[in-house]
Amino acid sequence: MPVAPHWINNFLGALKRMPNPAEAKKLVNNCWNNFRHPFEKL
Repeated sequence: MPVAPHWINNFLGALKRMPNPAEAKKLVNNCWNNFRHPFEKL
């Protein structure tokens, strides 16, 4: 398995510390939108 970028490790660590699944889902959606946004402009 390739080494994950540090931001993925930080993100997974944050998810594990989050007791609230709704908050975790919001964080996932935010990260996904930030990741996807530049590609939609292409």
